[in-house]
Amino acid sequence: MALQKAIKGGETTPFKFTNAGDTIKGYYHGQSEKMINGSKVVESLYKTKTGILSVLGQAHLLSQIRTNNIEIGNYVEIVFSGQVQKLKGGRTMKVYDVSFDRDDNDTSSENVEAGSFEEAEDEETEDETTAFVPPTPPKTPATPPNAERQAKVKDLLKSRAHSL
Repeated sequence: MALQKAIKGGETTPFKFTNAGDTIKGYYHGQSEKMINGSKVVESLYKTKTGILSVLGQAHLLSQIRTNNIEIGNYVEIVFSGQVQKLKGGRTMKVYDVSFDRDDNDTSSENVEAGSFEEAEDEETEDETTAFVPPTPPKTPATPPNAERQAKVKDLLKSRAHSL
């Protein structure tokens, strides 16, 4: 899904999932990019009865939105399960239960509500933000294969092609 500027000039309220059961109920209003501490971070936006809530990063949540093809305007309910998965490098990822209704689209904000929330500070980002970190080039370039290795690879490929 391409990043979309969902709200033009509107005020957003930062929402941080802290405790198991923390919930957002409202309409998905897309994503935008924010610069925080010199890194691009994806911000998801949700229209609720109390206004537009902004959630920074949250890799599992962004993955759920993509996987389920949740579209701008769809009604969503996001609940922090309380589970935190440990990733390589000491990083962590919060796990969410996401449900949505394609038939309930953003026509009125009267029937939506937001769960409890705590304001997040812009300077603070979680370990799992989706900021791009460019790969580090190898210290020494790879050595090209010699003629003997190239011949060996060709023989292996031919033998596999004949066995299929």
